[in-house]
Amino acid sequence: MLVTLNDVLIPTQKGKYAVGLFNAVNLKLARGIIEAAEAASSPVIVGTAEVLFPYGSLEEVSYTLLSYSYGKKIVSKTTCFLL
Repeated sequence: MLVTLNDVLIPTQKGKYAVGLFNAVNLKLARGIIEAAEAASSPVIVGTAEVLFPYGSLEEVSYTLLSYSYGKKIVSKTTCFLL
């Protein structure tokens, strides 16, 4: 399930827990972050920077990262792009 950052952070305030933001410096690491979150049944925020992906635009990278999340059974997740 893909959600907004508010959908992730509001429950964390009520439940007094945190959701990690992990920076993906390449697509292999991004896939690993998402798969680890699924294995732990934990929400996750995936961060990246456009400069780390010289072979594609931020839009292209975002679609690729989003495709990694489809079908995953993570409680909630969002993809956060840090420029």
